[in-house]
Amino acid sequence: MADNFSVEDKDKNSLAKDVPSPVTISQLTPNTIYSGWLATKNDGDATLAIPDQTTLPSKPSMTLTPGAKQFTANVKLATGDGSAPITKAVISYKNGDNDAKTKEFDKPMDLSSLVVDGLADGTDYDATVVVSNASGDSGASDSVSVTTDSAKIAVTGVKFVGESTNINVGETKNIIATVSPDDATNKALKYSSSDTTVATIDADSGSAKGVKAGSVTITATSVDDTSKKATVTLNVQTPTVNVTGITADKSLTVQVGKTAKINAVIAPDNATNKGVIYKSADPTLATVDADGTVHGIKATDPGKTVQITATSYADGSKTATTAVTVTTAS
Repeated sequence: MADNFSVEDKDKNSLAKDVPSPVTISQLTPNTIYSGWLATKNDGDATLAIPDQTTLPSKPSMTLTPGAKQFTANVKLATGDGSAPITKAVISYKNGDNDAKTKEFDKPMDLSSLVVDGLADGTDYDATVVVSNASGDSGASDSVSVTTDSAKIAVTGVKFVGESTNINVGETKNIIATVSPDDATNKALKYSSSDTTVATIDADSGSAKGVKAGSVTITATSVDDTSKKATVTLNVQTPTVNVTGITADKSLTVQVGKTAKINAVIAPDNATNKGVIYKSADPTLATVDADGTVHGIKATDPGKTVQITATSYADGSKTATTAVTVTTAS
């Protein structure tokens, strides 16, 4: 008569009762070490200590991150698997109809960063992974795909158009540099200002804003290679406010040998250039100084005047006239 066995775990729970050898224990957790089991022969004839048993891992999953001539695999054990040590991971990969290749990782400490390198640039690969523990191998994961990065084209230079550019206080202007070659892989630039109290610049977009009058150096630096950079001088100017008009006294009386002052006013009040040029129509009757001071030279005929014209220095089309009467001394 064949021997039968009963099996219980370390907590005396029955796992099998009076069954012939080999005894199959089911409904166990994958990738788990079971210890302390006892097998009893023929209901007590003999008791045997069963060596530690490790269940196989379930089929894992995997995601791939592309790189230059490589990809990085993030391997995850199936949900519900136990914590028995993974002794090996083997990634199989292939390109198109080419034969599959494998890369083996012994006793991987970190399943989330397994690097497969030595690949071609810009190429599609399909890959699966099998993990192993002390008892053997899992099933292969579902196949996943990845395309390695295209070959990198390095930045060889950065330049601005021209050596300087201008901007007004309060104005915004794009100060854009270009990268060489045109097909560089990473054409990103970082911009900076040598004095942000004079002008600021957005580090990513190159949008500059004038803060106060002065000059700053704008630097554009390659993100791909920080040794590649270019500079340009940004001159911040007080904005020009144009003259819109000029007014002056309509009339003025001055005695021979005396002086009187014409009051000329430039509009607007904050015009950049408020200079005025004065001119007498007849200097034999009256002259005028640069500051609008009129000198009586000779009395004008009764009912007659001499015209003094005030002209904007910034805009000669803006004028005003004053009718000056010159009288004899009383």
